[in-house]
Amino acid sequence: MLLKWNFKRITLILGLSLVISACNTTKQNESAEPLVKQGAVNAPQSILIKKADLVLLQDSAKQWKNAQTNVDKISQLEHKLTQLTATLMQQIEQSDPPLSEPKETIFNLNTRLDKPPALFSIQVGAFKNEPALHSALAQLKLKAPNIIHTETVVNIEPVVANKVTLYRLKLGSYKSKAAAQSDCKTLIQQQVACFVGNYTQKI
Repeated sequence: MLLKWNFKRITLILGLSLVISACNTTKQNESAEPLVKQGAVNAPQSILIKKADLVLLQDSAKQWKNAQTNVDKISQLEHKLTQLTATLMQQIEQSDPPLSEPKETIFNLNTRLDKPPALFSIQVGAFKNEPALHSALAQLKLKAPNIIHTETVVNIEPVVANKVTLYRLKLGSYKSKAAAQSDCKTLIQQQVACFVGNYTQKI
């Protein structure tokens, strides 16, 4: 009877000690888990890179090292230029302005009286590009050689309409509107569309 009682006590003590040790192990594992996770978060992460990309990065680094001396020289030159400009500006401000002799302007009154400015011209078309304009001008010279010849003033006036650049082809430099209208009528008779507009000297 005494042996049975001792055996039960020993069994109970062993069971309790196993339960206590199991609880301690669980707590240690639970407390160790966040440390492992935290260590995993703080651990440096490795990045995979291709060999070709690595070669490119190394070449870029070499080029930057080679160019760095030139960049430093350029920055030094810019600094010197800034100082030189400031010095020159101070010298200009301190010096008296030089007296310039008045230039004599000569007007040719005879030329102005004999040749009044042109006021009108004949517009014969508007083109999207200059090659098309020159091609049309060559055809017009064949159609109306008595009006469009070597002495005829030819002006190309670029204008922007609806974000598109057009090139107006204007012929002649007329002092009177009547003379421009007369030549325009002759062109219309030769099947050349035209109208009289203001003279603008743009080539």
